[in-house]
Amino acid sequence: MYYEPVFDKKTVEYELSKLKKLNYNKFRWWRMYEDTHTPLPNKSSFIDKILNGDFNPSLYMWQVYLVEHELNEIWNHSKNDMSMFLENTSVQRARRKRLREDFEKEEGERMFNLYEHFFQYFNITREQLEEEMLECCGDIKDLYYIVDTKYTNFIKQLPIMEYILAQRKTISKNKWEGPELKPVKRRGRPKKYENKS
Repeated sequence: MYYEPVFDKKTVEYELSKLKKLNYNKFRWWRMYEDTHTPLPNKSSFIDKILNGDFNPSLYMWQVYLVEHELNEIWNHSKNDMSMFLENTSVQRARRKRLREDFEKEEGERMFNLYEHFFQYFNITREQLEEEMLECCGDIKDLYYIVDTKYTNFIKQLPIMEYILAQRKTISKNKWEGPELKPVKRRGRPKKYENKS
C-alpha cells in the first residue's frame, strides 16, 4: 500500500455522498465535491455557530482520502513498479497535493476563528483553551459547554459588537485597546445651503 488513508473507501464514499458533486472546472479541476454549508452571520451567537457547523473540520480531507485510495489501487496494479506508478498517477498526485493545500488553508481559517470566538466570549488564555481541547473527549459543542461552566462568559448570547460597545462604557478612552469604532458614513443628497447674499 502506497498511502494509508485514515478511513476505508466505503466510509469515504459515504461521507462524500453528503456533498454536492462538481462538474469539471478548468480553474478548479482538482476539486470533485463542494460543501454546501452556509455559515451564520457575524451577529449570531457563538453556540449557534457551533451548532450550525461553522467550525467543523474542513471536508476537503475526505477528497484527499478518496484520491489516496485510488492511488493505492493503481499502485497494486503497477506491481510495485515505481516508474510505471509515477507515469500513471501524475494527475492524481497533483490533485491530492492541491486538495491538501485547500484543506490546510480552510482548516487554518476555521481554527483561527474558533480561537478568536473563545477569547471574545470567555476569560480564558490560549494555554488554558488548548489544555481543555486536549482533555475534551467530545466535539466542539462539548468543549464549549465545558469552557462555559469553568470560565467567565463575558457576553452569553450578546452579539460581539454589543459587547465591545459595553466595554467602551467602562474603560476610559485613553486605555481602550480594542478596535477603533468609526461612525458609519451614510450616502444621500448633500445638504442645501441658503444663499445669504
